[in-house]
Amino acid sequence: MAWTSDVPKSTNQVGNDLTAMNDNFDLLQPATTAEVKAGTATDRTVSPATLIGHEGVIKGWVSFDGTGAVGAITPNGSFNVTSVTKNSSGDYTVTWATDFGGITYCPWASSNNFHTSVAKELAAGTITVRTYGNAHTAGDADLVTVIAIGDR
Repeated sequence: MAWTSDVPKSTNQVGNDLTAMNDNFDLLQPATTAEVKAGTATDRTVSPATLIGHEGVIKGWVSFDGTGAVGAITPNGSFNVTSVTKNSSGDYTVTWATDFGGITYCPWASSNNFHTSVAKELAAGTITVRTYGNAHTAGDADLVTVIAIGDR
């Protein structure tokens, strides 16, 4: 949409003629999800709802203290996480609020223990994380962080 001659002349606070400045102004158009994924629409805007569809954007993250009793854990902070459950010492399940498109997403986990692993129990809607102490045995960590990137 461009400004037309029937738009009244307007000026900004310093007296510049904004009508003349906007004669050839076109509003930016939003990019589609397909354009965002392809990276082809460099002249378009991207809304957060569309950006979340790109494979390279973090789709979920959580930070929690895993030293409590077996059962539900209240996260320190999270995005796209429904729940965190402590299954046993050093064994936790994170449930995503919106599932990934399959098991081809890329999870990453870290803790303040010696070792942290993303277990083979990777599903579209959950991930199991295990933490180990210096003796290479399962052990609780008071700081566990998980992020996941991929298509959903």
